[in-house]
Amino acid sequence: MEEIAFTPQEERALRRSGDLALASRMKQATVVVSVLFLVLFILVAFVVRNDIVVTALAVIYVLLTLAEKLAFIRMLAVYRGLVVKLGKALNGKLD
Repeated sequence: MEEIAFTPQEERALRRSGDLALASRMKQATVVVSVLFLVLFILVAFVVRNDIVVTALAVIYVLLTLAEKLAFIRMLAVYRGLVVKLGKALNGKLD
């Protein structure tokens, strides 16, 4: 049987795939960032009362959320590629 050629991202995903502590930490970080921005929005809205500052915070939050979603989509693509390669290897159809 031929050895499967994994990309560096696939190797990393395979190594980390069973790490439930990592998934838990990522979930906690997401919740903490969301709650902190919510508190920050409320404080700025009441204390500063400046639309420009609130808008700047909103833009920062949107950019952070976008980066998080893009990273998640990238990892989904890596996992899909990994599953396809493993499936082909199990079926003996590896090129």
